[in-house]
Amino acid sequence: MSTSVSFDKYIVGITSLKILLHCLKSVKEKEAYWQWVYISLHSAVQAYMVLALTSSTSLLTYKEEDAEEWLQKYDANEQLPDCKLDYFMNLYRKTKTTKFLFYSNSVRFVPSKSQDWSIKRVNALRNDFIHYKHAGLMLILGNPFVILTDCLDYIEFLAFRSNNIVWFEDSYKSETERLLSECRALIRT
Repeated sequence: MSTSVSFDKYIVGITSLKILLHCLKSVKEKEAYWQWVYISLHSAVQAYMVLALTSSTSLLTYKEEDAEEWLQKYDANEQLPDCKLDYFMNLYRKTKTTKFLFYSNSVRFVPSKSQDWSIKRVNALRNDFIHYKHAGLMLILGNPFVILTDCLDYIEFLAFRSNNIVWFEDSYKSETERLLSECRALIRT
């Protein structure tokens, strides 16, 4: 049996939010779902950073050396290289710089201390879970809803206030709004 599945940057973001929503619903029954809450949250944050950094090219989403090589090849009218996505924290830094202002109405991200800490923390947690190097891991979550709220606020900023995401499909925009709202409703209960 042959299967064909297609993805785009929008679908990855929306799917990550759907998985996050599912995990948030499930975490009350089984605490082990916290792992997947952080993994799916990280995936959603990264997807919307990539969407917001894409512009007419994807240069800001690439590692610096790959972006430079791409520009050289483009200017020389040569075969364009296959570029690698930049690291999560580098993508985050770019959303806070003037590089992010590539449209006349673009707005860069100015985080609160809490938001800055939460983005770094979700990246560290995701890395702990994906690159699992522990015999066991015990997390003292404190108030995990701060991280969730800060990251959802960041996604909302990227999606709707940065003015950097062009919504080619109205359904993608409305689905993102709906999923953010449902995730927020769950973390308030």
